Amino acid sequence: YLIDTKQTNFQVTNVLSKLVVLELDRMENLEELFNGPISLDSLKNLEKLSIKDCKHLRSLFKFKLNLCNLKTVELQSCPTIDFKKSRGTRDIENISL
Repeated sequence: YLIDTKQTNFQVTNVLSKLVVLELDRMENLEELFNGPISLDSLKNLEKLSIKDCKHLRSLFKFKLNLCNLKTVELQSCPTIDFKKSRGTRDIENISL
């Protein structure tokens, strides 16, 4: 997991809400971005998500999130990702695979 909200005590929402760009590269063992719930507005300022060479990543977001500013998603070499299991991706303007 990128962040395990079941095991951490810090304010995940405060940290994530400041993100504008998130780039993940060669995280070969990453299967999920989050383990456990995160608040609806945790990624509200995220504009770009770029994920490359994450060969075991299964989905982007399992929980409903406010992704109102997310305009671009770039996925490269992520063969196991399943958009049917990803929530909140239908309003994204540009998805590059």
